[in-house]
Amino acid sequence: MVSDSPYRTREPVLTPAWGIVAGLAGSLLMLLVIVLLRPISGLSAQDLLIRAGQVVIPRGPAFQSHPHLLAGGLYASIGAMLGLLYAVSQERIPVRGLVAVGIFFGFVIWAVSRVLASLFFEPILRSALRSSAWFVACVLYGVFLAGCAVWSNSRRPKSSAAIPID
Repeated sequence: MVSDSPYRTREPVLTPAWGIVAGLAGSLLMLLVIVLLRPISGLSAQDLLIRAGQVVIPRGPAFQSHPHLLAGGLYASIGAMLGLLYAVSQERIPVRGLVAVGIFFGFVIWAVSRVLASLFFEPILRSALRSSAWFVACVLYGVFLAGCAVWSNSRRPKSSAAIPID
């Protein structure tokens, strides 16, 4: 630990509740990115949600009657859990570090989804999770979480610098 750092190394930048809120908002941003990139990538947000929901949710009467609602709820809960994971693991650091960690977090989400897709999912969902639109959406999700962390960090008072005792 650097003793003249203005940050406390064990102090989280986001509370768990704000991490959940940021994760939900970020997951909606991902869907917006996929919708905006549809003319280029051909990936539909509606198809992505339904195909992901078919893999996880049993194909019972509830799924047949409300596939968008159940798949969207599953997607939003995964976004909230990932936001919570980011919040409990990200400590207060300088802005450049927060942005770098956010980009890396999005890249890791993309990489893990590709691995899971290749192991467990159907070919149609596998191709969707390997698309460039999904990559952009995942990285922007991480950047959005980092932006929330930067905003939260800017609204907090600076910690007092640690003074070494000789």
